[in-house]
Amino acid sequence: MPLLPLTHVVRLTVFCAVVMTAPLVAQDDKVATGPPRFPTSALPSVRLRGVGSDTSDLVAVRVLGVVRQMDSLVVEAVGLDALGNAVPLAANGRTVSIRVTCRAEEPIVERTDVIPVSTADEGAVRTSAITIESTLQARGLAPSALLGLSRDLTVLPGDSLHISVFGEDIAVVSPLQNVVDAAANCRSFEETFTGNLSAALTALHRAMQWLPGDGREHDLVLVVAGDDQASVLHSVADVIERARNSRTRIHVIRRGLTMHGYIWRYIAGATGGRVTTLFDEDEDVSAAIVEILLGKHVAERMSAPLSTDVTTCDEVLVHVEVLTQGAILLDSAVIPLRDRSSRTGPTIVALFPDDTDASVRDSYTTLANLVDRMMDDATLSIELIGHAGRDVTGKPDDVARRRAAMVADVLVAQGIDSTRIAIRSEGAMRPLYYFERDERQKLFNNRVEARIVTDESTWSVQVTTSATEEKAAELVTTWSRKGYNAMYESVYGAKGPVYRIVLWGFTSRNEASKVAQTTKGTVLP
Repeated sequence: MPLLPLTHVVRLTVFCAVVMTAPLVAQDDKVATGPPRFPTSALPSVRLRGVGSDTSDLVAVRVLGVVRQMDSLVVEAVGLDALGNAVPLAANGRTVSIRVTCRAEEPIVERTDVIPVSTADEGAVRTSAITIESTLQARGLAPSALLGLSRDLTVLPGDSLHISVFGEDIAVVSPLQNVVDAAANCRSFEETFTGNLSAALTALHRAMQWLPGDGREHDLVLVVAGDDQASVLHSVADVIERARNSRTRIHVIRRGLTMHGYIWRYIAGATGGRVTTLFDEDEDVSAAIVEILLGKHVAERMSAPLSTDVTTCDEVLVHVEVLTQGAILLDSAVIPLRDRSSRTGPTIVALFPDDTDASVRDSYTTLANLVDRMMDDATLSIELIGHAGRDVTGKPDDVARRRAAMVADVLVAQGIDSTRIAIRSEGAMRPLYYFERDERQKLFNNRVEARIVTDESTWSVQVTTSATEEKAAELVTTWSRKGYNAMYESVYGAKGPVYRIVLWGFTSRNEASKVAQTTKGTVLP
């Protein structure tokens, strides 16, 4: 039965506040959300300073997060003027409304009542965590963010923070303590990671362990510059489950457009947070972090009931609209109404700047995590897939297979039975970056991936490609409903990421070939 295109509209009066220092784009490119660029302020600070402005009019509204509670959506929204002062959304005759729309559907408008929930306590102490990517591919993201936090954190009214940085491993910058001491630790911390792999999912899971299990709501801000490449210990589902159980809302700040942007949006939306994208490497990451945390102190919460028809949607767009002086100010957030169970592609576990044993040593931390997971689950088997870049000397198939064998030797030396490890080479056939524009992209084409094997399957069928990760996820769902094991994996083409839709789980080439004929797909080893 096709999804019903519905919009759910709520009229309400609210009093909210926010501030921004840089133009932020929320969600992804297909959702035009987030406040516009503001005039430069003559005031000392343009971050959130709390409610109290009565000199400027509202110029923007921002949704801090949306969470589903039974048959309702609880929305947190804040508003600001052109100088960064907090102003009430519904003052001066302005009308505020919420619309809930099935994503990618033409809306049909319905109306209902709003249920006020609460107004944030400005002076309340909140406990939050921040974890920041610290790798070579992040290009100095962690040092610049920590420098800004050492300057900015004290605007948070008495909050407690845990701060960490992550690459393949995780290092604590500041244990859970008051913001003044946390700021001091940010000033003294020296970046320790130099690798390229980024275990972001593991960092999220670990950060939640450091938050107190006191039954209160907490916030976790992930700052990431690349794609999750090395989280062999935890999956997206693991992170979401723990966040829900611990009442943690995950907010993601990503610098640049990563290939896995949809995954970050899904994690944030499923836990009640938001994704914010900083396109310019010079933008103030600290300001974006502080905006999220300080916004929690002044946000207004409002509840909109969900009709039965709306709950048939996989995802919904939640729009907060303010009608002011004939213009409409808008911010939107995307949240999933049901969990996704689709599998994504293999995880990168080793990168090779050259073809020597020394190259494997640079990935020991990730491989040690993989060993831990296989030790914990004796039924787990993996397939190691070797890849070679286009400029590799020698035969690419042989080089890629030798790299996979090097990784296997490390795992066996750590106590993993060799019968649990299969090796495969894809040579130079499947680069992650088709056009190698820099040394980092060349490095990621020379990689070894690990895929968890749930049966004896080694054959797959590529059925199509997608230009967006969102569409790729939808296609995976479509093929799964037809009874196939489906996943998507990303590569980088001439114009950006491309996503391959792959059916997997075939125990012989003959079986895969039959499926390829009926689906007009291509058999993959």
